[in-house]
Amino acid sequence: MQPFIEISEKNLHSFHFHGPQGDLPLTAVIDSCPDPRSGTLLTGRYLTRDTVTILDPLLILEELAQLVFRVEQFLDAAASILIGTTLLLVVLVFSLSWKLRQSETRTLLRLGCSRFTIARLFFAEIVLIASFSLACLAVVAVIAVQFGPRLLEDLVLHL
Repeated sequence: MQPFIEISEKNLHSFHFHGPQGDLPLTAVIDSCPDPRSGTLLTGRYLTRDTVTILDPLLILEELAQLVFRVEQFLDAAASILIGTTLLLVVLVFSLSWKLRQSETRTLLRLGCSRFTIARLFFAEIVLIASFSLACLAVVAVIAVQFGPRLLEDLVLHL
């Protein structure tokens, strides 16, 4: 059996139904009105019927696109809040760490260590923590790229 991409005068005779016509209800009709007036008249003719619904595909796709963009805006806002909160948490952790280590800093100063050297120690600590965090981020990103699409597909299929 050869599938057809479109119905035309050439292939119209090859379409047939298997079974009684009563068992094969009409589920959809595509109507291409020549002008807006004809489309409005057709819509008005079927507005009062409960069994028939007329849908404008472009309007439905536009509503769906608007929904997708609203979800995208929500996720962007949530990500921005999460990033801001994370940065504040990092600043809080470092400031509390430095406050806890004030006695250590005073001891280093009394032993003759310069303030520049102490600042370099704190900077090295920040660089080490940031490097370790970026390495962990890279591993998680590689795992997400490798297995994420399949996991999302499985999750959507099982909902």
